This record gives sequence, C-alpha cells and structure tokens, in this order.
Amino acid sequence: MRVAGSQRPKRRKKMEKSLDVAKLEAEITKLTAETMKLVSESIKLDRERRWMPFVCVSTLIGICFAIVKFLQ
Repeated sequence: MRVAGSQRPKRRKKMEKSLDVAKLEAEITKLTAETMKLVSESIKLDRERRWMPFVCVSTLIGICFAIVKFLQ
C-alpha cells in the first residue's frame, strides 16, 4: 500500500506539469494569433498611408473642376 500511495504524488506532479504545459501552449497560440492580427493591421495601415495622399489630391482636383464648371 505504501508503494501505491507514494506514486500518487508523482502522478499528480506529472499531471500538473502536463496541465501547465497545455496552458502554456494555449497561451502561446493565443499570443501568436494576436501577433498575426496586429501584423496584418499594420500592413493595412501602411497601404492606406501610401495611397491616402493620392486619394485626397484627386478628390480636391475633382472638387475644383466641379466648382469651376458650376461657376461658368
């Protein structure tokens, strides 16, 4: 009986370690997903930063042409 009783704490420690490892892996997976999401958002913002001046300028040119055509 002593042998069985002495093995229980070892099994519990192994189970606790495996649960800790599972929690750690889940946390790593979660952080990886968040990192990928942030990287994709950063890429999207970089694209917008590159193209936004062209959009603003073309809008202003269009407004100017509309005003000139309206006044004539």
